[in-house]
Amino acid sequence: MPTDPADRPNETNQTPRPYTYAAGTHRSTQLMLAAVLVLAEGLVALGYAVAWGYLSLAGKPTDETASLMGAVFVALGGLLLVRMSVALWKVEVWPRVPTIVLQLILVPVGWSLAFTLGNVAVGLPVLVVAIALLVLLFSRPVREGYGRDV
Repeated sequence: MPTDPADRPNETNQTPRPYTYAAGTHRSTQLMLAAVLVLAEGLVALGYAVAWGYLSLAGKPTDETASLMGAVFVALGGLLLVRMSVALWKVEVWPRVPTIVLQLILVPVGWSLAFTLGNVAVGLPVLVVAIALLVLLFSRPVREGYGRDV
């Protein structure tokens, strides 16, 4: 007899659930791929922040303080993305919704960069990764891994 209420059979499903919260014991391929893509986003953001910071110090920005603060803000965002990827890898509950919200924000950003501003080299990868992450995070194995229907 299972002691965990989540492992007990219920009226709709007579088999125990295949997941455990925050234990990393049920990590689907889709969740691993999502964690890797979020890690890549974070590393790219950190690289961009370093380049922006270097250009702020070595170049002649219009406003040095604003430029450095922008680099710091992007670096903090990159660090948060790296932390979220680690949490996704460990099947922790908290990072899924913030990752989905961020990707919903990045879809129009990538679209604007690629097709409105004509910067396809930057905008298209942002758009493709954002859509891929949304598909992965809403896939059935990921939802089941978190014990969510949505």
